[in-house]
Order: sequence, then C-alpha cells, then structure tokens
Amino acid sequence: MGKRKLQALRRLAAHEQGGRCAYCGQPMGPAEDCRRTSETADHVVPRAAGGRTTASNIVACCRACNQAKGCEQVQVRTDTRSRCDELGPQRGLGEEPW
Repeated sequence: MGKRKLQALRRLAAHEQGGRCAYCGQPMGPAEDCRRTSETADHVVPRAAGGRTTASNIVACCRACNQAKGCEQVQVRTDTRSRCDELGPQRGLGEEPW
C-alpha cells in the first residue's frame, strides 16, 4: 500500500464526508495535529480481513474512533459520506483505477 495513495483517499473521503468522522460524526481537525479529533484514514473492511486500499473501502475518521475500532468491522454513518448508500462490507471492494 502506498502512503501517498492512502493520504489521497483519506483527503477525498474527508471532503466527501464534509470534514466529519465516518463513525461518530464529529468534526475532524487536520491529520498533522495528532489530536484525538485529527483526521485519519480507516479501512471499513480491515486489511486483516481482506479489505483493500480502495476508495470504496476507505473512510476518514477521527483518531479516537480509529483507535477504538482497531481491527473490528463497524458500520459507517451514512449521513457523513455522500456516495455511501450502503454500510460496511456491502459497499464493495472494487478496484480503483490508480
């Protein structure tokens, strides 16, 4: 997984989510701040469970939710991601044209 690709997908997800965490819905700060509310990238379907680093499997979430989630698979708030109309693993793991 390329670090730049993941950063780009995090930024895209954060933009699409209106700057709010995909799990708790709270506003997120810049990733560089390293605070509990800082923006991080999360694999909806964890890599350990076969999740891929694709736009359909990456959400932006606050550091606190990302740490609390760990390797679990949880539901994404549908009101924070404009292109998400399904939850969790049903969202698909299609390849992205990178």
